[in-house]
Amino acid sequence: MKILIAEEEQIMSKVISRKLQNAGYEVVTVANGLEAADCFETEQPDLVITNIMMSYMSGLELVNHLREEQQSNIPIMVLSAVQTEDAVAEALDLGADDYMKKPFNPVALEARVARLLDLKLAA
Repeated sequence: MKILIAEEEQIMSKVISRKLQNAGYEVVTVANGLEAADCFETEQPDLVITNIMMSYMSGLELVNHLREEQQSNIPIMVLSAVQTEDAVAEALDLGADDYMKKPFNPVALEARVARLLDLKLAA
């Protein structure tokens, strides 16, 4: 299973990537939402994890792009330090399947990723 991670913070991107690779997933990382939108078409990931605060295209804009323009039903997880209820509600309203707040527990991240991928396979 392939996971696309859109995360500007290099250290955070490496932490997420390493955790998921150690769990057996193929991981593709990009530094912003625009790169993620481009990469989505070529890589055809099974899951997208995105931060909200990114250059060129925010994570919320990416969620909207994948749902509205790409017409994709791929699972999307927002992983962000933005912890307001409004941000969570907006992400979910735009079509994100899950929202996890930073700092995060790596074991919980892996469990949520597995759940989203299981739901995708069951659909």
